[in-house]
Amino acid sequence: FVQGHKLPDSIIESLLVELRQTRWPAAPHRSGMQAEQYLVLHVGKTNDGFEALLTQLMDVLAWADPTFGCNRIAVTKDFQGSPHIDASDVTYQYAISLGSFNVGGQLCVEGLQPSEVYVVDTHDRIARVDGRFVHWVRGHGGGDRYSLIFFSTTPSCATEPVIPFDATFVPTCDGKRRHYKGQFCNNPAAEVETH
Repeated sequence: FVQGHKLPDSIIESLLVELRQTRWPAAPHRSGMQAEQYLVLHVGKTNDGFEALLTQLMDVLAWADPTFGCNRIAVTKDFQGSPHIDASDVTYQYAISLGSFNVGGQLCVEGLQPSEVYVVDTHDRIARVDGRFVHWVRGHGGGDRYSLIFFSTTPSCATEPVIPFDATFVPTCDGKRRHYKGQFCNNPAAEVETH
């Protein structure tokens, strides 16, 4: 059992407000997935009706890793997935889950050996995982569960799959220990802003 990095409360609260008022598309953007709602936002392109959500998501990415070459973000509600790989991914991804669920909902990622499985707590947390390894989401209960997956299909961002879960990941917080919407970044390795 491993955990992603805790998100600041201000990020969690504003994202939940936006997600709960989102007008989801009539048909899911990805078929064959077990989810009440499934939406894929395209970074740098028009996302009619989802501009406010995309702006908030890009703020989260700027807080976590502003250099990540994300060109798509999957946004789901009540997703449960059977084991699969994300064949279009060219590098690792960032995973977050939010909502009122209180049972289950962990992201499970197989290691280099199928007997090795990382059970990743992403509830109100961000984790760097590699979707090119077999992974799935456990069932959940007790309330709604939203997931946010920041990924890249851009060939120039390609990396080799090395590890399924990156335990060394710490958000950069734009490279500084500073306020982010009223919250201090808790990255002790970051520089302290002095003005």
